[in-house]
Amino acid sequence: MENYFDAAQSIRFADGAGIRRVLQTVSNKYIGENPAHPFVFRLSSAKGFRRNGKYRYVFPLRETFPDAKSEQLVYAWAKLYSSRKYRESFMVIPYGPMDVFVNGEKIYHSNFAQEKTGSDRVLVSAELVSGWNSIVIRFLKTPLGFGGEFGTSFFKGKPWHFLAPTPERDGQEGFIFTHPADELKELPRLDQSEAESPAEWYPVCRWNAEQTAMGQFRRIYGLNPGCFGYGWAKLLMPISGTCTVSGSCKSPTALYLNGKKVGETNQAGPFKANFSACSGESDLILESLCGKADWGCALTVRMENGQAGELESPCAAKGTDDPWIYAGPFAEKQDAKQIPVLGLPFHTVSGDDSWRADRPDMYVRPFLETPNFANWNYPVGVTLYGLLKTADFLHRDDLAEYVKQHVEQCTGFYSYALWDKQKFGAPGIDAQIAAVDSLDDCGSFASTMLELCRTMPTKGYRKIADNVADYITHKQARLPDGSLYRYISSLPEMKNTMWLDDLYMSVPFLVRYYQLTGDRAYLDDAARQFLLYREKMYIPKWKVMSHVYYTDRKIANGIPWGRGNGWVLFSLSELLQVLPENHELRGQLLSFFRELCEGYAAMQDEHGMWHQVLNDPESYAESSCTSMFICAFARGVRFGWLPDAEKYAEAALRGWNGLTRQSIDADGNIYGICRGSGNSFTPRYYKYDLGWILNDTHGIGILLLAGVETGKMLDSYRK
Repeated sequence: MENYFDAAQSIRFADGAGIRRVLQTVSNKYIGENPAHPFVFRLSSAKGFRRNGKYRYVFPLRETFPDAKSEQLVYAWAKLYSSRKYRESFMVIPYGPMDVFVNGEKIYHSNFAQEKTGSDRVLVSAELVSGWNSIVIRFLKTPLGFGGEFGTSFFKGKPWHFLAPTPERDGQEGFIFTHPADELKELPRLDQSEAESPAEWYPVCRWNAEQTAMGQFRRIYGLNPGCFGYGWAKLLMPISGTCTVSGSCKSPTALYLNGKKVGETNQAGPFKANFSACSGESDLILESLCGKADWGCALTVRMENGQAGELESPCAAKGTDDPWIYAGPFAEKQDAKQIPVLGLPFHTVSGDDSWRADRPDMYVRPFLETPNFANWNYPVGVTLYGLLKTADFLHRDDLAEYVKQHVEQCTGFYSYALWDKQKFGAPGIDAQIAAVDSLDDCGSFASTMLELCRTMPTKGYRKIADNVADYITHKQARLPDGSLYRYISSLPEMKNTMWLDDLYMSVPFLVRYYQLTGDRAYLDDAARQFLLYREKMYIPKWKVMSHVYYTDRKIANGIPWGRGNGWVLFSLSELLQVLPENHELRGQLLSFFRELCEGYAAMQDEHGMWHQVLNDPESYAESSCTSMFICAFARGVRFGWLPDAEKYAEAALRGWNGLTRQSIDADGNIYGICRGSGNSFTPRYYKYDLGWILNDTHGIGILLLAGVETGKMLDSYRK
């Protein structure tokens, strides 16, 4: 096997063997490349085409345009940004004749067989350019069908949203579309405005003249006499001083600065308020009471030096130049101090609602547009766990605060995400936790969330924790003996299977939920899973585990995939740390832990590494499984679980030295992390098809944990 890089480029060569130095470098690199960013807020039309539960845009044109004539066409148009040039896959489901163009090139044309079923999933690919890419979909009306679906090929990995492509709607989410008409002479281009485009585009994005003359609350919400509406903007002051807010009101109006009333009028007409404001950023809240004919106002802000005051959107909303966002209508007056909160649906007179913009039918919605930060998925969950333990080991409060920011950005918007899913078909954030249908979606990240809660107060965690516990206990598929398994899956090859991975996706969470609630049923369930998995997937010859068990054929694949086995031993070490000494299964589980450690120790190579296929030294040295074996060995030594402690302490240390020599370079890049896997009956798939990825989140956190546990083990010897 070839080395990943020259030995002189390793972190060990550059910085020596210091564990703390390695942890500093790797954690700093991750945070530097994934800084804490807020969600991106964009306008999204309630009259646009929505995404469905699979995050594909749905165009039900037969229902949308019931009067469309046969052979008429509808065009849908959007843009997608790419940071690099590469080939990407899209999923298409035609309900009738359908063509897809990417940057003017036709990448898909439906055939009659696909159109006839109206449910055929077709995977197509296109070459994306670096920068903006134009996506045009053309639908033809026939007696057979009209419309289709288009979007991500795998929503859990890429829950894409597309953006409106014209300057008039810059920053808004979603496809724009034409009404049924004849074929366009040419496709629209990204360098065209809507005025220059060969078609008229919908949904409507501007108010008409009559609506423009109304107050903004009437434009947005209609007439609701006696109800209240609120606007929110940020007032930015370069220095402390006096502000004057003036204008005209269509109805009684009040103005609040940071929750304190600074001006009001009890009737329609002129409005003026003078108040002092401190330098920096303040919340400016506008309250409007709906009258019989209108409500709303038009206000300007000036500072004492005569300059126009600077107002900004509270969430930097994309798709509008208006700094105000709006909430309402409310049957009762609201507390102005409570209004400035993003990510919470409001209980309004028309039902739950959220922030709106002063555009027709436009909501202000958050979207996740970072690859890792604020992303809820299982490898990121492991990464955050590693960072959290590194923070404690290095006494780095900043690392812990970073983890808290990430977790709270997910938990704080969870209720909103559920509302957003109901309102728009798919939320722009929290994709996996809002659409749980597997252990991958919930257990890993939620386990880290609960670990964080043990040391730091965390907003909004309990509702998610309870929902995850309910899912694992009552909704996740189980065999008659109670084994967790995958009855359904987004990928066909995962259906009716048990995966070693799912021990990590379930057990650490169940253990921590037991610690949270004191309910031993969760701990007992976690303990039983190891024995159930052992019964079906243990390979006595090697004292290791098969990666996958096929429940319909009642056979394991017999392949000891490295990371899958790492999940088993690492998760078992998570359980043993909490399992009471007098638990009836502790003896069996300790014996199992020792058996596995013996099997894994025998497969460590001369450099201290373990391999992608554990019993095939010709497969590549894999960093994530090496890290998990190191972590579990070090815990086994420190907690006294392993009789031959010196043997395993030496193995853990050799493993760490192997990682720092072969897998981590001087800049903190981590090589040899196996990508997210499928499964197969042949080891060739794992060896040749399941390649490694640089700095993949499947391995960063667990490597940090390996360093932490090795460091703790060495520290225990020094005492």
